[in-house]
Amino acid sequence: MQIKQSTVIKTIIGTAILTYVILLGSIASLKYTYYGFSDFDLAIHSQSTWNITQGSIDSSILGIPFPGNHMAVILFLIAPLYAILPSPLLLLQIQTLVLAAGAVGIFLMAKRELSEKWAAALSIAYLAYPPLIYMNLYEFHPVALASSFMIFMFYFYKTENFKAFLAFLILAMLCQENIALIIMAFSVYAFLDKRRGKWVWTPLFTGMIYFLLAVVVIMPRLNDNTIQFWQLYAHLGNSPSDIILNIIRHPIMTLRIMTNADKLAFISALLGPLGFMSLLDPLTLIPSLPVLMQRLLSDRFTETKIIFHYQAEFVPFIFVSAIYSVKRVQSWKFKAAHFIPAIILAIFPAAALISSDIPLRMRTTYNLVTTSNKTIKDRATASVSGDNSVAATFDFLPKLANRKGLHSLHHIYTGSYTLSTVPYKVQKDINHVLIDTIDGLTFRSKGFYGPQQYKNLQAMITNGTWKITLNEETILVLTKVATSPDQTQKTIQFVPPSTAMNTNILQNHPASLRLSGFTINSQQKDGSALLTLFWQKNQQDPVEYDIHLALLCENNIVYRGFLTPGARIWPTQSWPTSTETNTMIADEHGIYTAIPITNISKLQMHAAIIPAN
Repeated sequence: MQIKQSTVIKTIIGTAILTYVILLGSIASLKYTYYGFSDFDLAIHSQSTWNITQGSIDSSILGIPFPGNHMAVILFLIAPLYAILPSPLLLLQIQTLVLAAGAVGIFLMAKRELSEKWAAALSIAYLAYPPLIYMNLYEFHPVALASSFMIFMFYFYKTENFKAFLAFLILAMLCQENIALIIMAFSVYAFLDKRRGKWVWTPLFTGMIYFLLAVVVIMPRLNDNTIQFWQLYAHLGNSPSDIILNIIRHPIMTLRIMTNADKLAFISALLGPLGFMSLLDPLTLIPSLPVLMQRLLSDRFTETKIIFHYQAEFVPFIFVSAIYSVKRVQSWKFKAAHFIPAIILAIFPAAALISSDIPLRMRTTYNLVTTSNKTIKDRATASVSGDNSVAATFDFLPKLANRKGLHSLHHIYTGSYTLSTVPYKVQKDINHVLIDTIDGLTFRSKGFYGPQQYKNLQAMITNGTWKITLNEETILVLTKVATSPDQTQKTIQFVPPSTAMNTNILQNHPASLRLSGFTINSQQKDGSALLTLFWQKNQQDPVEYDIHLALLCENNIVYRGFLTPGARIWPTQSWPTSTETNTMIADEHGIYTAIPITNISKLQMHAAIIPAN
């Protein structure tokens, strides 16, 4: 029995979509399970959705009702599902499924305009498109859903199914407020495409009304100037009106801002995987132009990096344009040119995927199984009792999202809200603080690090008495207690220089700081032990230092790790010199040894003391 070509093609597409869903869905699940998310977007949207199920629109992470940040009204439609399956994993899997469904829309449109073979090729190119995969890997964002919704909006526009067109238009707008700009611009596209009546006026007025309601009425009232998005354009003026006037008055300056190397690289990364074919159909790109200007004028570098989610608004138009570009080339009289799109689709999508760091990111995610300190982090999150209010570094936030009182530690650490000059007011009801001292976004100079910001963490724990309930490897948990101990515990203390210790150390150290010795006590059956490092502070130094170290016993590696003296709250730059106090600094760390220590007296330490940034 001969199998129809159409059946084979549909089987291939179905298999490709299923492979995408399984692969990207499993990576998202692994990242969640092994604390692999390094920003707060997933936690914000998870907490917001959970709060909807509790009858609230507040976001304690943002410090405002969540629609004041972005008009992600789509979360109200997701909330009934979240009430049944209350986990951030639900949002991650919805995102994967909806993005994968975009391949169906591309297939249907390409089949209608070209053929099933072309539809298959373009759908597979879509599933292998690096900007799409990066967006899927990076947290959860309602605007990512809008990408697929707009693909179907386009399809139903082309098939003249107005009700379905309107339904997907509305779904897309409900994902984020700036989608309304695209919807308004779509009316221009429809007019130039020789449509009239409802196809022009409906997107124009629907987009305009929604945008004005969202951006002029609802968001300012809920935001109350807490998150100041206009700061992204502060290089163009001191107020929104100044920014608009300067764009008009200084077109050359504006053009330079929009065409710097990073922004041209962003455009290239969007168009390159399809061999820039989309440029052959510029008409279809028109609806994306308002948001493209938004991205290119912004001073926030992340907005023009495809490793995040800021490409969501462009994906539909790039692929629909590619479909019509292929159709245009196929209509050329020069027959040899008809092979060009096939060659491009055979080479460029695969080359773009292979040359990206997506395979490396996927391997890194799978490596989290052995490198994430999951067991310790699980104990840290389990220590947060009931619905108590908690502040935590980014990696902990998604696991703690289903509670009303959740705060991102970086706000406390920096002393202000994100994208804001408004001082951050630490909530007095915080009962737990979870810190991953190597959290890359909080404690690195490319993130929110500041050498004096530890003082904000110290100020936080002057509110009440705090006990260290977990201090293992790079994880620290502080819990507020009612009475004892009499004062807040610290990971450091000052001890006499005569303290007994092992001084068998080989080290590289700065002039200001030297490791004098160490002790290791209380080794348990599971390999846990208490390592105390004894430091000599020779002179004041504004630099914060970390330590890479290895413990050896009779040439066997007992322990190898990276530790943060003072756990970011009492860092090295805050210590007095040893001559001032006639003491050493004892710095405690819980560690896990690889093998049992048979002879403590024969332990040797190799250490490299390096700047934290």
